[in-house]
Amino acid sequence: MSSKDYLREILAMLEGKPSITGKVFHFTRILFLKGYNRHEPREL
Repeated sequence: MSSKDYLREILAMLEGKPSITGKVFHFTRILFLKGYNRHEPREL
């Protein structure tokens, strides 16, 4: 996913989730997945 994809996810989240808890949870999940994919180990 590119940065534009993440921005699109964030915009969709802001429009689709009215609750603050939903926004925080969704944003945290995006950051977690982005960080996990970046630091994913190549060798076990």
